[in-house]
Amino acid sequence: MKLQVLKVGLATLLCTSAVYASEVRVTLNNSFVSFPNGQPRIVQGRTLVPVRGLFDNMGYDISWEAESKTVTLSKEGSDIVIHIGDDFLTVNGKEVSLDVPAQIIDSSTMLPLRAISDATGAVTLWNSDYKTASVVERGIQAEYPQRELNLNTSAEKTYVEAFSQISKKFNEDNKENVAVLSKALKDGNISSLSSVSATFLSSLRSTEKEIASLDTPSSLEDLSVAARNYLSALESLLEYTQSYSEGKIEKGEYVKEIENRFSNLLVAQAVYTEEINSL
Repeated sequence: MKLQVLKVGLATLLCTSAVYASEVRVTLNNSFVSFPNGQPRIVQGRTLVPVRGLFDNMGYDISWEAESKTVTLSKEGSDIVIHIGDDFLTVNGKEVSLDVPAQIIDSSTMLPLRAISDATGAVTLWNSDYKTASVVERGIQAEYPQRELNLNTSAEKTYVEAFSQISKKFNEDNKENVAVLSKALKDGNISSLSSVSATFLSSLRSTEKEIASLDTPSSLEDLSVAARNYLSALESLLEYTQSYSEGKIEKGEYVKEIENRFSNLLVAQAVYTEEINSL
C-alpha cells in the first residue's frame, strides 16, 4: 500500500519569505543556507555564492592554501580545486570553465552559481523575482515521495488509507493556494493575500482535525504527531501572514518575524520527512 504524504510546495513557500528582502538568498535542498562570513551577491549580472556555508553543508571538506590562493573541496573521491582569479576550476583534474573568475569578497571565496552545478552535478535555479538561488543535490527529491509500506495489521492499513486520502485532498486543494499566496506577496496585493490566507487556513484546520480524529495504531503514532506538528507550523506562518494582510502587523515586523516561522516550518518538515523515511 502506498502512503501519500502532506506536501505544500515548500520550495515555493520558502521564496515568499524573501519577497521584501534586498539581499540574495540561497536554499540547499529546500532549506535556507546561512553563510558565516560574506553573503551571496550579484556582481556584474552574475550571482556569486560563498564556498564556505554551501559546500560544507553539501558534505565537502574545505581547505585553503594561502600562498597559492587555492581552495580544495573534497568529498567521496571527488576533488574540486579553485584558484582565485582563474576563469576555470578543476574537478578531478578536468577543467570546468567559469563565466566569471573565482574571487575573494569580504574574506569569502565566491563562485558563480552555475559553477556549482557544473562542479557537483547539483541542479541550480535562479529566481530573479525573489533573488533566490535554489540548489538541489543529485538524488534529493524536491517533493516527498509516495511510500510503499509493508503493513502488518488491518488497523495500520485502515489508518494509512485514511491518512493518504486526507493528504491527497489537502495537496490538491492547496496547490493553487500556494501559487496565489506567493504571487500576492510578490505583488503586494493585500486584498488577495487576505483572501488566500483565509482559504488556506480553513483547509489546513480541517485537515488537522481529520488527522487528529483518526484511530491511530501505536506503530504509526509518531507519524501522526509529526504530521500534525508540520501542519501546526504551517498554520502559525499563515496566521501571521493573515494578520499582516489585515493591517495588524507592520511590514518591517512581518519581514523579521516571518523568518522565524519559516525556520520552525523547516524543522517540522525535517522531522516529518524523517518519520516518513523510517517507515
